[in-house]
Amino acid sequence: MKNYYYSQTYELTEELKAIRPILSAAVDYQRDFDEYLLPDSYWTDNRGWLYIRWNVKSDTAVMPVWRYKIGANSEIVAEEIPRKPSKEELLHGKNSDHAAVLVTGDTHGKFERLLIFSQRFGTRKDDLMIILGDAGINYYGGKDDEQPSDVTKAYVERQLDNVGWKVDVVLTHTVPYKYRPVEVFLRTIDQDTVDLSTEKWLGDIEERLVYKKWYAGHYHTDKDIDKLRIMYGKVQLFMNDTDLKFSFV
Repeated sequence: MKNYYYSQTYELTEELKAIRPILSAAVDYQRDFDEYLLPDSYWTDNRGWLYIRWNVKSDTAVMPVWRYKIGANSEIVAEEIPRKPSKEELLHGKNSDHAAVLVTGDTHGKFERLLIFSQRFGTRKDDLMIILGDAGINYYGGKDDEQPSDVTKAYVERQLDNVGWKVDVVLTHTVPYKYRPVEVFLRTIDQDTVDLSTEKWLGDIEERLVYKKWYAGHYHTDKDIDKLRIMYGKVQLFMNDTDLKFSFV
């Protein structure tokens, strides 16, 4: 990007006079759009487009960009280039009028990672973060608590009976058996000694269930397969595929 400066009297620099025909027409075009009427910066490409970032009342990072060129009939062709949304807009929408629902993987008590995310993206008190298990709050409760009991399984299946085995989204710590990410399994652990009863039960549920999305954690990897998303380092908007380009790993 090429920057320039103008005087307090708003006279164009010598450098800009070479492109003044287009710039003047662009300013006229912008007259109802921008009270300043002068660009903050400009640059060109090899297709003959002149790009102008207008000096409007907003943060520099979110200034609108327009591009202009002379058309076939010597008219000014103008297009607004969609700007990238700010990080706060990614979470809360353009009008910032609703809470964000976010989802991430295991934290194991390392909540400073969530603090870093909150500081970068400007989270608010009404935002919700879903941690897909192993949060670290009661993680060391003993192995007896790791597998759901038959009573719990029966209760879950009754609830699914009540809704006709149709839901929008499933949240679990581990995954259905067929979706286990075997490529990240630790070689130091004998898999024959691992209790897979929960994974097999979830596999039976997955075969019957009609759902749009399934989120899980546990495996310390980020992976998408079919409608299942395994999460660990990433933080994402819940039921939204927008890439926040943020990961703890």
